[in-house]
Amino acid sequence: MLQGTPEDDQITTGAGQDTLFGQSGDDSLEGDEGDDSLDGGEGADTLDGGDGQDIWLGGAGADEITAGTGDDTVFAGDGEDQIAVGPGNDRVLGEQGSDRFTFDGAGDHQILGGEDADGLDIDRIDLTGIDRDTYRLIKGQPEEGRIEFLDSDGNVIGRTNYAQIEEVIICFTPGTMIATKPGEKSVQQLKAGDCVFTRDNGPQELRWIGRRNLNRHDLSKCRNAFQF
Repeated sequence: MLQGTPEDDQITTGAGQDTLFGQSGDDSLEGDEGDDSLDGGEGADTLDGGDGQDIWLGGAGADEITAGTGDDTVFAGDGEDQIAVGPGNDRVLGEQGSDRFTFDGAGDHQILGGEDADGLDIDRIDLTGIDRDTYRLIKGQPEEGRIEFLDSDGNVIGRTNYAQIEEVIICFTPGTMIATKPGEKSVQQLKAGDCVFTRDNGPQELRWIGRRNLNRHDLSKCRNAFQF
């Protein structure tokens, strides 16, 4: 077991089954290959377990967790955490706070956003880094649904079931035409308050719209993202 100090620690290990504990402070823990256990403790930690069937404990604080390849289990803990789910069959619990979930690869994942006692948390699944043709979003009950990941022939290669997720953010490239009540508009012309037609729930009012630029470093971390 490798244990940090109450300060801001940086701990990196190699192959093998490692246990890392950062304690308090804004720590950076990297496990590399092997079935690792990473516990960030308190603070805004950055956790990267690499390959293997890893267990993650984000603890309190706004943590950044990259699950990597393998069948991982993530307990994000308190705080507004960012969790990147990788290839494999991951089980992710956002727990307390408004968390954001992204994808670095397809897999059969289970995501539970978690609910705060006051019910004011906003957990989000962010699909803006994924080509729109490589997944299908299927909504069920409010805050529940499924994401099916597709290969180039449209075959399902992974399924993610989610619950207690208040928002799912999808992505369109500039120039994509969107059906609205007045008629079609390009996606870059849309604004909050516009009424758009959805595939599964009819006309809906846009609550938020944003844009994200991806550089080469961002694309290298996400296997399903491509430049246009």
